[in-house]
Amino acid sequence: MIKRYARGIVRDWDRFLVVFNKKRLRYEFPGGKCDEGETYRTSIYRELKEEIGIDAIELELFRELNLTIHGTWKGEEDEGFSDWHGQFFLVTKWIGIPHIPESEAHKLGDLRWVTTKELVKLPQIPLVTVELARDAFAQALNYDGP
Repeated sequence: MIKRYARGIVRDWDRFLVVFNKKRLRYEFPGGKCDEGETYRTSIYRELKEEIGIDAIELELFRELNLTIHGTWKGEEDEGFSDWHGQFFLVTKWIGIPHIPESEAHKLGDLRWVTTKELVKLPQIPLVTVELARDAFAQALNYDGP
């Protein structure tokens, strides 16, 4: 069975917001698994509120990505591989100040704004995260405005 996830690429011109995942010991874009029956879009709104305390007001689907991950997910018995389908949303406007709420402190250890040059220096940063950030910044450079 394919699991679904949604992640937010929160961009402030040339900087991106990343969070440190204590379980995976790496920085990544905020987001997570979609709940059963939840759309990707509904999931990312919920995840951004839960994980970094913001309400997204402008976001667009940026990229879809299929992954195969080794290991289990929250108590599953199968120790093999799991297939995931995800959507990454580019978030350019939001309400609130990004922070890690107390309810998420057990899984997230840091939140920071980074440029793409700073992003590549973070520990165990997934290559796909760097590629998505570079593409999102390139899109910002080509934006002519409304």
